[in-house]
Amino acid sequence: MKVGSLFFISTILSISLPMNTLSFIVLVRGRRRFKRQWFTLINLIIVHLIQTFFHLPLLIYNTVNSQWMFSEDFCQLDAFVMAVAGFEIIFTHLVISIERFIKLKYPMRYEQVLSTNVLKFASASTWLVAILFSCPPMFGWSKYVLDGGVHCGNDLVENAGNISYLLVCSIFGFLVPYIASITLSIKFLVEVKQVGKIYPVSKSISVFVITSMTTFTIAWLPLVACIIFSLTVKRLEPFNMEVVSMVTKITIITDTLLFLYLKRDFQEVAKRTISRMKSDSIVKFSFSSSG
Repeated sequence: MKVGSLFFISTILSISLPMNTLSFIVLVRGRRRFKRQWFTLINLIIVHLIQTFFHLPLLIYNTVNSQWMFSEDFCQLDAFVMAVAGFEIIFTHLVISIERFIKLKYPMRYEQVLSTNVLKFASASTWLVAILFSCPPMFGWSKYVLDGGVHCGNDLVENAGNISYLLVCSIFGFLVPYIASITLSIKFLVEVKQVGKIYPVSKSISVFVITSMTTFTIAWLPLVACIIFSLTVKRLEPFNMEVVSMVTKITIITDTLLFLYLKRDFQEVAKRTISRMKSDSIVKFSFSSSG
């Protein structure tokens, strides 16, 4: 298990580090090109960078040592940050689903309904909601504990505080936005089919939506299902919870691939950004050599 965990986490880290760093640079430099989508995309990349630079190195270090190597307070901080990251990803996916559906269903009213200010507010609200869902364990409603020796997370001991908090989070922090996202995605696919009868529509759009729905479901649904099962039926072993928690980390890569790297706009901006960075490096090297 230790070798497998290290290989999996290290693979995610080695792919995510250059991929999400480049994505952040491209989004910052090409902000105007992405227009209204910029706010949700930058949200996802920031979350992935937090996981990449903060959580994954900690997880590797602790796994190598087969134990949590830091203080209890730092354990709670790590769990809180990852909880915020998880909720942020879920609610950002919901915003993306809403924006995508409205853009297709009501193209003439899209810019009125989802103005730049509205999307700014929606993107900022996802962070606020994520923090609100993650805060209670820091103030006594349930708590964050060391789970499985190297991983910190929610306390799954059966008591009123833990059960009530985790059920609220599972229902309103995941299932409600998840069902809403899936419903909007299905409606989007139906709408694409209807529009395709009148105008030519690329099949890649449907493939993209189905793929993003599938990866999101595979990554997050097992974790929530295990939490609910552990609270209401039988408490699962830390090993099982650690495995399903590991699976959620695939979204660090899949989200970036699906929402950025497979889009032509991003590919074009990325190529220009990389070329510019290479040119700047050559110029700096020439100056330093001549000096």
